[in-house]
Amino acid sequence: MAYGGTGRHGVGHIVSIRDLRLYRFSFPLVPPLRLKTGRLSRRHGCFVRLVDHEGRVGSGEVAPLPGFSGDNLRDIIVAWPHWRDRLLTDRIAVRRIVHDGLPPDGFPPSLAFGLGCAWRDARGEFSGPTSQPVNILLSGRRGSLVDEARHWRTLGFFHFKLKVAKGDSEEVAIVESLAGEVGPERLRLDANRRWSFDVAKSFFLAIRDCEPDYVEEPLRSPAELDSLYEATGLPLAYDETLDDLKPAMLRRARGVKALVLKPSLVGGLVRNETWVRYARAMGAQAVVSSGFNSSLGLYHLCHLARNWDASGIPAGLATVHFNRNEPILDPGRLEDGCLFFREAPRVDWAKCEPVD
Repeated sequence: MAYGGTGRHGVGHIVSIRDLRLYRFSFPLVPPLRLKTGRLSRRHGCFVRLVDHEGRVGSGEVAPLPGFSGDNLRDIIVAWPHWRDRLLTDRIAVRRIVHDGLPPDGFPPSLAFGLGCAWRDARGEFSGPTSQPVNILLSGRRGSLVDEARHWRTLGFFHFKLKVAKGDSEEVAIVESLAGEVGPERLRLDANRRWSFDVAKSFFLAIRDCEPDYVEEPLRSPAELDSLYEATGLPLAYDETLDDLKPAMLRRARGVKALVLKPSLVGGLVRNETWVRYARAMGAQAVVSSGFNSSLGLYHLCHLARNWDASGIPAGLATVHFNRNEPILDPGRLEDGCLFFREAPRVDWAKCEPVD
């Protein structure tokens, strides 16, 4: 019996899943990532595989990032039988969670992303070769960052991102050296909400002549972001702050040059699409970024950037070069300033572990 919805596909459009399976994966990250929560040397997650009512098959990635996601892999695996059984029997849930991208409260965001991508994959929305301009996350030792940027520039990459932590004179000197190498508006800085207003203001004023593209999430207290912009004039990017805002609240924000969107961590694709519309309306960039995903997740994010008219904006999707021995056939590669896929990556299911 078909679900008689009245959504954009009209009355009587069938939205149902015939089969749904989850598989665990793990692969090394080289070099290990230095995150605010500590060192991450392996990426753990799951791939979800669904078969829709017409027999079409799609896959998606379910990979919470420790310390950044609102869910975790262990809880998703424990709750998997419940969600699987519901989605196999409840077509209204399938329409809302998988098709429309509007998961209910309490639904794991990472699972919502994976299911939404698998559904679109099954329907042919993610296919064929694709590429996306990217910024390179600089991850070397402090004394070698300029050489690292110079190396990537010889390979055709001209936009970079640097994590900053202390906001002290040493980091000011690093930013000055990097800006001298890569040029104005080519370096993005990310402080991950580490600083007080006074530390951020001092750092901003010291690097203002370096003309960074923007500084992402500088303050522990997002309520002071407008005041920071008024005091320094440096452009800002919102990431975690979006979790605390409703889209309409952005109309009052000052100095916002970019919204950094991490669909694989936030979850429902409709929520991300709403932020994209507001970014466009306020003249800001929508920068699609990864949660250190596998090539499958990165491929889907490239397609989402294209669908959201963000394909010309350097995205935070260059993290594929950290991945080693992914259980993926035809993984992505970096070339000429872009993340490039010659065809859709395929999961090597034999290298993954089924979740009952």
